Amino acid sequence: LAVAGIMQFDHWREEPAKPQRQPTTSPTGTVRPASGSRRTDCRQALRRQIRAAEATGSFVFANRQIDGITALELTQYLRDDCRAKFVDLSSLGRWSNCAIAAAAAVQHGLRTVRVLTLDHNDIGSRPEVMEAWCKAICSHPGLQRLSLKDAGLDEASVGQLAQALYGHAVLFSVDVGLNHIYDQGIMALADAVDENHVILEVGVEGTSSTQVARHRLSTVLERNRQRYPGKGGVTQMLRGLQRARAAAQSVAVSQAAPTLPLQMECQDPSDVIDRLLGTQTDAGAKEQPITALQDPSEIVDSLLGTNLDIFAPAHAAGCNGAGGSSPTETGITAQEDAARRVLFDADAGPMEELNARCEAGWRYSAAEQEILNQMRAQILDLKAERRLEKLRAEEILEGIGESQKHQRQRLAPTEQVIYQLKEDLATKVEETKKVLQDRVGKTLALQKAKQEVEGSQRDLSRYREGAQHLDHI
Repeated sequence: LAVAGIMQFDHWREEPAKPQRQPTTSPTGTVRPASGSRRTDCRQALRRQIRAAEATGSFVFANRQIDGITALELTQYLRDDCRAKFVDLSSLGRWSNCAIAAAAAVQHGLRTVRVLTLDHNDIGSRPEVMEAWCKAICSHPGLQRLSLKDAGLDEASVGQLAQALYGHAVLFSVDVGLNHIYDQGIMALADAVDENHVILEVGVEGTSSTQVARHRLSTVLERNRQRYPGKGGVTQMLRGLQRARAAAQSVAVSQAAPTLPLQMECQDPSDVIDRLLGTQTDAGAKEQPITALQDPSEIVDSLLGTNLDIFAPAHAAGCNGAGGSSPTETGITAQEDAARRVLFDADAGPMEELNARCEAGWRYSAAEQEILNQMRAQILDLKAERRLEKLRAEEILEGIGESQKHQRQRLAPTEQVIYQLKEDLATKVEETKKVLQDRVGKTLALQKAKQEVEGSQRDLSRYREGAQHLDHI
């Protein structure tokens, strides 16, 4: 394995595995790798990326669970030895192990870096970490683009970042998308851009801001862009520069080692993906004209979709079995066929497969690795956007619950008065019923008494008439 991350299949053989701690078994019965094995794998991955960065000028150490020893090696390398212009430290597990030390490395070293990516790392939730990174950003003299997507930023941390942007002389682009930022944070960034005319792009996609704040930010950005006319944006220009460097490195390696199993010219991404996945078996495919690189988002499905089924062992057996054609018949050399048969352990899903391929520097050219890294970053962005949308939905539901609670509290006195009036009304109704019942009884008694008086009067009249009749006799 050469320093440039290229593998010569003629002289390559696997090194004997070093004895490692036996894996342990979890209470659920699943086998977990030993912690020493995880640390060794992480350190080996870091050293592979360091060797690749020496050749490509791009240091990518992302989507890893780092331990204390690896964090120490990483920060020492960033402070003392890193000469890469593009540094990507996205989605590092246990980020707290090296957050402040990495900020100090950027503050006191890493002077060659121009693009720094810290996506999907928790930076804004801890004030001391955010303060350390703001100092590092202010102290760095050549940083041109900073990406802090899904970095745990809130209103207070964005305010600190805005203060750090006021006096920066060369920072052209900042991306704070996929963070839980409202209008107050966007307005703070707009004020910083209004004072610093060098900032040309501020990414706020996926934030919780409204159109009013975004319009204010876009207005001041458009004023700054008019001072520096040109095609495309800063992000597109820097990304194109990174791709061009990777393509140039691929061409240089291809010219230096023309017998490599994989050709490393800059091709159309669909052809690149065919080579990455080992699906290009037609010899005539090499005669297709070379086209410009496209956005890797157009071919994510081809890498992470059903095309992954081609790595099944049955496919490898079918290539040389009955009904299949041999590598010689299809124009593929034995070395190319051996390279395409390299499989990766992807038990945890497509993301593990993609991580393994991003770190397989011996198999892919720099241009191909750049496409794979962009795909991985896009997948991580989609996951972060999904988490953020879920958080927003939970906040909306919580807000609805709070509104209902406040509404009930506001209406509670009125409801109590209504309940009391209803109780009083029921009491009055019961009393009225009793009065009516007494009245009915007394009315009946009065009628009966009247009937008795009338009967007595009739008897008295008959007695009088009888007495008069007797007197006349």
